[in-house]
Amino acid sequence: MSSRLLQTLLLAICLFLTITCFADNRYWVGGTGSWTQTAHWSLTSGGAGGASVPTSSDNVIINTASGSSFIITYDGSPTFNNLVSTGSNNFVLFGSASVTVTVLGSLEIGATTSHTFGGTYNFASSNTGNTITLNNVGNSTAARLLFSGSGTWTFLTNINNSNNIIEQNNGTLIANNKTIVAKEYKSVLNVLHNRDITNSTLNLTQYFTGSPSLNFIGTNSVINFTSNISELRSCIGVSFNMINFTATSNVATNYGKVDNTNDNCTFAKIRFNHHGFVLGNHMIDTISIFSGKTLSLGANNTQHINNFSINGSCLYSFTTLQSTLAGTRATISNMGTTVDLDHMNIRDINAIGGATYTSYNTNDLGNNLGWNIQNGRNLYWVGGSGSWKESSHWSLTSGGPGGECLPLEYDNVFIDENSFTSNGTINIRSQI
Repeated sequence: MSSRLLQTLLLAICLFLTITCFADNRYWVGGTGSWTQTAHWSLTSGGAGGASVPTSSDNVIINTASGSSFIITYDGSPTFNNLVSTGSNNFVLFGSASVTVTVLGSLEIGATTSHTFGGTYNFASSNTGNTITLNNVGNSTAARLLFSGSGTWTFLTNINNSNNIIEQNNGTLIANNKTIVAKEYKSVLNVLHNRDITNSTLNLTQYFTGSPSLNFIGTNSVINFTSNISELRSCIGVSFNMINFTATSNVATNYGKVDNTNDNCTFAKIRFNHHGFVLGNHMIDTISIFSGKTLSLGANNTQHINNFSINGSCLYSFTTLQSTLAGTRATISNMGTTVDLDHMNIRDINAIGGATYTSYNTNDLGNNLGWNIQNGRNLYWVGGSGSWKESSHWSLTSGGPGGECLPLEYDNVFIDENSFTSNGTINIRSQI
């Protein structure tokens, strides 16, 4: 073989290898079908089918030339670089829960796509600059979103994944000022990964589960837990902004929980609309709970809390502040000057730090330290005839203005010359 012929052959081989290394576009054609059917893949938009099924280096394009009102069913093990769906052809992306779709780049679901795929999208890129776009109705997906690659992904739209989870074990996720809805955010592997929800909202129907390797950035963010039983689990030293347990169920067994024993996390604010639990040792700027509910702090744990918004009220009854284990104290620490509470039940709470702790109109349920608990008022009937249960007839002074809370078991009641201007009646229609 001559040297010129050998050089030509080697050049042809190198050119072939070079061409095959570059990504190709694969266009869906022919309407309804399954991912592994080559008849639905073309090298050109609207062209003839018969091209190979997309591989990890290929870009998938679904457009107006793909068909109208059709269904694409993921089967096998779909793998591609980027997927882009455009146009107004009203198609469905479907697939069973057992199917995993591997994405090596970006995912863009168009506005007219019904995205009912219930399996897993595995985002496995090692590159930066990847994006996720759900422009379909409600920005919704039924799929599990798994991030296993070391790359970076930015959400370009809101994401509604309320029936499935977002699991991140690697890489960087950027919420990009969007609202992300999921059943659970989960981070379990010990590989350094970043979750940036700066100026964003994360709505979780059940759980947030962290890991020791999660670098969480939550500046000006809000995490809402929206179901009747929700938990923030294993935050592992994370700093949070607002944690909000929004459910308002009246069922006694429902609750919101910060369940992070010995995790030492920091919170700008934790708010419970129903019964709440805080386990572990944490720094909390402000904690609040709806009046009349129960706030349980981890036994043998210490919560450093700057501000309390947990008072009970006349309308919603007493708030209970207690340890999770009867007879074993939980500790609260406040380095300010005063902590004043009102209409409380307090049990097994040790109050330390530089503050003076006073709780008014409070039932001391025992085993408390560091409290000045005041549980008795002098209440005067005013305003003439009326019902015992009308607050307008109760005053802190004889003949003074009404509007005080109704008498409690520790209070003293006075009916005197300033209670009536003439003969009158106090109606007591139920047990006092």
